[in-house]
Amino acid sequence: MPPIRPLDLVAMMVLDNGARWGEVATPEQWAVMRALLEPGPDGPRRHFWLRARGRSKTLDAGSATLAVMLAGDAGPGDEMYAAAAGKDQAALLANKILLISQNTPELAGAAEVQQHRVVAS
Repeated sequence: MPPIRPLDLVAMMVLDNGARWGEVATPEQWAVMRALLEPGPDGPRRHFWLRARGRSKTLDAGSATLAVMLAGDAGPGDEMYAAAAGKDQAALLANKILLISQNTPELAGAAEVQQHRVVAS
């Protein structure tokens, strides 16, 4: 995959309904994703998302995680962590990453989702 900005990578990710994230994301989602992935030199380095249930927190976290893994500055052997409130939530996050990677043709084979981790190739 040629170099691509993490935000652009998130925008192209295909969701369960076949739409691309960038086509259906709300202005709030875009703002949060920009702040997270392109904070600038004075931007916040920590983020806390307050959204109601069903407002795409896990999907967006999975999308951002996968984008940084694939388009970020990580090198071979580098590790990156995403945390969840418990095993059930962690499984949901891993499942979202798996579905995104399976649904997005441009990401075919770019990441392997295992039981408790995601490995980028």
